[in-house]
Amino acid sequence: VLVSGGKLRVGLPGRSAVILVPRPWQASPKKIAVSFQVEASTYWGQNVYVTGNLAELGHWDLSRARKLVPQSCSGQTCSWTTSIDLPLGQAELKYVKIDESLDVVWEQGANRVLQVSAGVTPLNPYFR
Repeated sequence: VLVSGGKLRVGLPGRSAVILVPRPWQASPKKIAVSFQVEASTYWGQNVYVTGNLAELGHWDLSRARKLVPQSCSGQTCSWTTSIDLPLGQAELKYVKIDESLDVVWEQGANRVLQVSAGVTPLNPYFR
């Protein structure tokens, strides 16, 4: 068997045959847009991020966490939102607050678990 220039050459003795079975083509996993929303109290210069076990959530690396955008606010409490395309399946995540000095406040409790599917169930909308 010789592969050169994108061509496959197979040398066979007389009265023989070969069957080549290519690997099935695998498309990248289907993704759907997931809307994140969390109510959180922050101070000037502090922002809310989401991170988790998927590449789209930064693989728990805070330098790659996804920043949420403050929407309707009442005093220091805002509704922080973003939309992220996630692959179908299960995701673990947490919200985290990070300020300009890089002080970090992780959400308390166990990781949130999200089953990403066509009918995504909303998570508890409050920073714990």
